[in-house]
Amino acid sequence: GTLFREMRQGKRLSQMDFALACEVSPKHISFLETGRSKPSKGMVLHLAQMLQTDLAGTNRLLSAAGYSQVYSDQDLNAPGMAMIREALGHLLQGHLPYPAVVFDHEYYLVMANQAMQAMMAKMIELGAQFPARPNFLLSLLDEQGMKPFVGDWENIACHMLQRVYHEHLAGPFRDQSNRLLEQALSVPGVPQNWKSHAVEHLGYNGVSLNVEENLMPIEKNQVVLFHYSVRDEQDNVVEDSHGGEPNAYLHGHGGIIKGLEEALEGRDAGDTFSVTVTPEKAYGPRKPDAIQRVPIKHLMGAKRWKAGMVAQVRTEHGPRHVVVAKVGHKFADVDTNHPMAGRTLTFDIEVIEVRVATSEEIAHGHAHGPGGHHH
Repeated sequence: GTLFREMRQGKRLSQMDFALACEVSPKHISFLETGRSKPSKGMVLHLAQMLQTDLAGTNRLLSAAGYSQVYSDQDLNAPGMAMIREALGHLLQGHLPYPAVVFDHEYYLVMANQAMQAMMAKMIELGAQFPARPNFLLSLLDEQGMKPFVGDWENIACHMLQRVYHEHLAGPFRDQSNRLLEQALSVPGVPQNWKSHAVEHLGYNGVSLNVEENLMPIEKNQVVLFHYSVRDEQDNVVEDSHGGEPNAYLHGHGGIIKGLEEALEGRDAGDTFSVTVTPEKAYGPRKPDAIQRVPIKHLMGAKRWKAGMVAQVRTEHGPRHVVVAKVGHKFADVDTNHPMAGRTLTFDIEVIEVRVATSEEIAHGHAHGPGGHHH
């Protein structure tokens, strides 16, 4: 009865309000709380559901009423938890390219997606220290952990401390000491006014982490955004992306020429460099037998065609650029060599952004969004 009353009061419900919600009489609620009436197992489960208590709280109410617990406590790595692990994995993947974590009721890190793993690795590279089993709350407060990288740290710290405080009061063990909060308050530098600090309206839904602009070097299954200019053997600029959106590609999937992709491997956001690429690793050598005759209506990019113009045609491998060699009445001869085939090219590159690709981008084999593929 005492436990039940404390949990009801923790929800700020009067006996009358709670009785109405449970569709029982206030007198019955009073008798349950004073021990004058013993609830059935079904009634305990019903009351726990109306209190919106967690499974551990439901088990504790059942034990207090003299019944066996109905919910098992299993480690996430247990064989019976495979479907739960898979579901959590999908949630984490769906949050990409943004960092996301799963922690348990004591705030110990259980799972993290690739973006968060890369971010923590970068923090370690910059001097952060994490134990083998990190506690998200304690690491957030620790000067040797995430604290130096958290934007608006004081607000976030107070918000998290208040959350742990209220979760304990609303939980099934509110009559016991709040060990996690005590441990958190022992961390040096914790705001002394954490309980009274007004953080009801943070203005954002997540924790802002800043580990410099370069979160990760370029490697397979990362989306890279970059600007480029291309110069030929005579140092003439033949193509330039500046002034428009940066180009986006999925690294390691052949979305750009081989020589350029090799040069980008291991680079970071903010890097600028130049690389000279031979025809073998650019657009290939020129093929003398690459002239084909196609219907003019299949040429895309202009209404009237002249020799020397670059057109686009659809192929089984996707759109392809060709050079118009000769124009007739209904047909045109086109050179299917790439316009830059046989040329040694120098690329001036500026890496704008590097991020982890989403599972959908990896499945499709290309980047989505600005500068990438649009479905």
